[in-house]
Amino acid sequence: MVRKLNYCKGIIIAHGKSELLLAEHIKSNLHLPIEIYAESNGKTSIQIDSLMTVLGNNVFKNKRVFNQKYVVEEEKGILKNFSLMPIMDLDDTNEDRKQKYISGEVFKNHWLSPYIVPIWNKSNLDEVLLDLRLIDKLPNNKEKGKVYRDLFPTNKGESGYECTISEGVSILTSSLDFETSKEINGHGVFTNLLLEGLKGGAANINGKITPSSIYAYIDQALGDWEQRPIFKTNVKEFNSIREIEPQVPISIIRNLTKYFKTPQEEFKLDPSFEYTNAINIEHKVIEPYADERNVTIFKELQKLAGVGLIVPVDEEHMYFAAMNSKSCKLTALGYHYWRLVDKKQI
Repeated sequence: MVRKLNYCKGIIIAHGKSELLLAEHIKSNLHLPIEIYAESNGKTSIQIDSLMTVLGNNVFKNKRVFNQKYVVEEEKGILKNFSLMPIMDLDDTNEDRKQKYISGEVFKNHWLSPYIVPIWNKSNLDEVLLDLRLIDKLPNNKEKGKVYRDLFPTNKGESGYECTISEGVSILTSSLDFETSKEINGHGVFTNLLLEGLKGGAANINGKITPSSIYAYIDQALGDWEQRPIFKTNVKEFNSIREIEPQVPISIIRNLTKYFKTPQEEFKLDPSFEYTNAINIEHKVIEPYADERNVTIFKELQKLAGVGLIVPVDEEHMYFAAMNSKSCKLTALGYHYWRLVDKKQI
């Protein structure tokens, strides 16, 4: 018999410490399959005005990073039986933002928009509890911690402990706990992909392989397989677990700031950059003829184009950009590496 997975049914985004204690109280006492998100364990408040910044972070910004942290039931790419519930105060924003939050309009361009159910305190949680006569007076900042812990105790179960991933630990599994890991010709699909990733398939342009790059490589390679790998981590930054020869030598990547004085600048090309555009080669040649220095630069630019750091402007290929005297420019990824070079980080 296949055991049913306990999917996450909802995520609460807590405005502050008070909302966090309330959410933990509800979750632990009702044994709900939900998760709670708060900044700095509730010590840093999340305002309506900063909520979209939170939804743009490395937890919520897209489905790929979201799935690395949460396991939510899906059907044909649509999340099932799931809600994202921010609990916000209304007293720390203007009337326009308040109404857009309540109506959900503020979320309309976010991929999680169909699943967001905004919850609000009118005008803050203290006043709501006072109106409900759950407290006799508004607590001051010193009293709040004890008042809310007494009002919303957390049920930690018989052991008194909750399971968390220790800092510095990353976990990568071949499949969900109810799935069977697939095999082809007697070898596990996941293991084969893991080994291929370590050989270089998961390396970035610098030749560095990290736990997250291995997960991304395996996740993309599995495609439509039923088996889904799971990646959980609690680290502040990823260290390389292996380094290989970079796809493009670092010395060439460092020339990004040489060829492009600013990230927005285009590098002008002409036929002299194409080494086959020379008199000693039998084909149509165009002035200016191949120049040895420009040919060397163009070969480097082609390598950078091959790994997605630059693209030709108004042409499909770098060759035609040169032959038709067009130009090339940095991609978004190229701009990222340009900044790393500019800051002397690589």
